[in-house]
Amino acid sequence: MHVVPRAAAGGGRLRAHGLSCLLLGCLIAITGGTESRQVTTDARALLGAGPDPEVPGCLAPLGAVETFLFVSVPLLVLGSVLLDASR
Repeated sequence: MHVVPRAAAGGGRLRAHGLSCLLLGCLIAITGGTESRQVTTDARALLGAGPDPEVPGCLAPLGAVETFLFVSVPLLVLGSVLLDASR
C-alpha cells in the first residue's frame, strides 16, 4: 500500500497557498498598487533626495487598473485554482 503525503494529495499546503494568493490579490486590488510608490516617496524625502527624476525612455509604473489586471486577477485565479485542487 502506497501512502501519499497529505500535501501531495491536495491537502493543507495547497489550501494554504490558495488562501494566501486570494488574500494577497484582494489586498493589492483594494490598495490599487499605490503602496510601493508611497513608500519610496517617503524614503526619498527622509533621505533628503528629491522626487524621482523623469528619465525619457523609462517605463512608467503600473497604474491602478494595470495593477488590478496584471497582478490581482492572476493571483485571484491562481488562488481559486489551488483552493479547488485542494478539495
